[in-house]
Amino acid sequence: MSSPILYDDEAMKYIDYDLDIKVEKDGSYKVLDMNEYKRNSSRMQYPAELQKIILLEMQYLKELIENKEYPFTNKAVLGWYKYFRELDGEM
Repeated sequence: MSSPILYDDEAMKYIDYDLDIKVEKDGSYKVLDMNEYKRNSSRMQYPAELQKIILLEMQYLKELIENKEYPFTNKAVLGWYKYFRELDGEM
């Protein structure tokens, strides 16, 4: 989970909120780094409204995974895999 990306003249900027979801080939998934998120949300004093949004978005991602919706369809995953493999070949 991260904030939306902001572009300026120097770089792309965003805030990483530490939470990740690992999705397996069989569609099962696991939320990663919840302890890190809790620790940093307290340490960095994330506002309650921001924490609510982050957890709602995490729930939304879980629903996309469970319903096999884009970008968690086999076709999308294979398409992005092919795209990044082609990019890798250009370097």
